[in-house]
Amino acid sequence: MKWIHSLSKANINYHVYQLNKNDSILYFHTLTNNKYLIILEGIVCIFKIFNNKKKFAIGVLKKDHTITIDLSNQNKQYYYKLVAFDKTYIISFSLTFNINNYINPQILFYIIQSQKLTIKKYELFNCIFKQKYTKYKIIQFILFLFIEFGIISNKKIYISFDLSQEKLSLITGINKNTINHIIHILVNQKIIHFSYKKKIYIYDPYRVFSVYCY
Repeated sequence: MKWIHSLSKANINYHVYQLNKNDSILYFHTLTNNKYLIILEGIVCIFKIFNNKKKFAIGVLKKDHTITIDLSNQNKQYYYKLVAFDKTYIISFSLTFNINNYINPQILFYIIQSQKLTIKKYELFNCIFKQKYTKYKIIQFILFLFIEFGIISNKKIYISFDLSQEKLSLITGINKNTINHIIHILVNQKIIHFSYKKKIYIYDPYRVFSVYCY
């Protein structure tokens, strides 16, 4: 793995954490500016949870994305919860930037690339959840998942992790009954398919686009 190889070569200490599917980590404190959390492998959904129990997802991240935690609010009105949707490995390390400290340029390049990738995903995620109409929000989110996590097998594309209606409701913040209703319509129209293992898949991605565009 490039991160482990580069950090070892530069004699930078690091820790690797393994999360099994559905494992979670709670963050009540802001990560320091010089500490980095990078996903080596797997899929993580980040939830922002307020003290009044309200919560919403702020991103679904994968390999080489940076996990950014900001808890700068003095009143501690919220915290973050990381949930692994698949077996996930996260690497943690610290870097101190100053004129007397040499930083391997390859590591800097990896960090910059990782942050750029992550920002793009946050922006896309935010754009999806600004969608006014619930139906289109769900369809956009499903398209996002297929683009980011889709695997092609036997002339179909399926999302690599389990995606129940309950999980869709949790991520999107949309009422479970509404989710069930919209999914039922999409399944009846043969636009998407659900397997008994809660895998969601499609045979023709253009049918999903056609529902959204017309």
